[in-house]
Amino acid sequence: MSIAKQITTRKMAPTDIPNVQMLIRQAFGDEEDDYLSDNLTSDRIRVVIAEHNSDLIGAAATYYNRLHPYVVGIFIVVSEPYRRQGIGRQLHNAVLQAYPLEKHHIAISGDYVQENSQKDKEAEAFLSAMGYQLVLDCHCVELNIENFNFTRHLAIPSQFESLRITSLEVLFTAPTKRQKVFDFLLLRYMEEHFWSPPQSKDYPAWKDIVFRGVLPELSFALREGDRIVGVSTARISNGDTLDMHWAYISRQYSIDAAVALLKCLLAHQFKAAHAHKLYKADLEIDTTDKVISALLDWLPIYNDKVWHMLQKPRSDS
Repeated sequence: MSIAKQITTRKMAPTDIPNVQMLIRQAFGDEEDDYLSDNLTSDRIRVVIAEHNSDLIGAAATYYNRLHPYVVGIFIVVSEPYRRQGIGRQLHNAVLQAYPLEKHHIAISGDYVQENSQKDKEAEAFLSAMGYQLVLDCHCVELNIENFNFTRHLAIPSQFESLRITSLEVLFTAPTKRQKVFDFLLLRYMEEHFWSPPQSKDYPAWKDIVFRGVLPELSFALREGDRIVGVSTARISNGDTLDMHWAYISRQYSIDAAVALLKCLLAHQFKAAHAHKLYKADLEIDTTDKVISALLDWLPIYNDKVWHMLQKPRSDS
C-alpha cells in the first residue's frame, strides 16, 4: 500500500501547536518563517496537519498578510523521511479543502529562499508541479554603509534643476503634504506589484502599513514644486540598522534618469543614517522594479538572500 494512503489529515488543534512549531524549526532551521510559527493561533493562519500512526509528519497552512489580503499564501512542510511520496500534494489539497478560498481571494502564492541547494530545487519543482508560476524574485539585502562613498550622489543631476529633496520631517508638518507622500507611495507600489485594492475602504488600513515605524528624519521626498516625484522611507531595526522601507521614483522618468534620482535620494538617507551612527542597512529589492534592481551593483551589499514567489490564480473547479 502506498504510504500516502496511510496518512490522515485533519485541522490543527491547539494542543498540536508545539509539535507543529518544532516540525517547522527542524525542517527550516535558520530559514524558519518566524511569522508563521510564532502566530499559529492567529485567525489569518489556518493549518492542517498530516499524521502517520498518530505521529505528526507534515503540516500545511494558508495565510494572508495585511499588504496582500487578496492573495492567500500557502506553506507546506513534510518531515524528511516522508518526502517525495505525494504527501505534500495531499496536504496542499487538504488545506485548501478544509479552508476554501473566500470570494475576494484572487490567487494563491508560495515562496522559498534561493540558496542553490537541493531543497530549493525541490520546492520550486513541487510548486511548479502544482501549477504555480514564478511571478517575483525579491532580493533581501544587507548593506555595510560605514565606508560607502555616497557623497558624490547628494547633488541632484544638473538636468533636473527644478527638483528639490526634502526631509519628511518638513513635509509631515502639513497633513496635505503627508497625504501627497502617501498617495505617491501607494500608487507606485500598486504599479510595481500589478495590484490595486478593489474598494476604497481598504485605503485607511494602508495608511498604517505605509507609515508604520517610519522615521521622518531618515526619510526623504523628491519634489517638483508641490508635486511628489520620488520618496524613500526608513525606520530603525534592532537598534542599529537602517531599515529601508520603500524607495520609488515617478514613472515619468526614463530608467536611467530614475536610477540617478533614486541614488540621490538614497545618498541623503545614508547621510542621515551616519548622523544617527547607523552603519548597517536592510533593503528589499523586487526584480520587477527595474529602477531599484539597477542598484544591485551599486549598493555595498554583504549579504543577499533571494526570495522566489510562485503564484497561480484561484480555481473554483
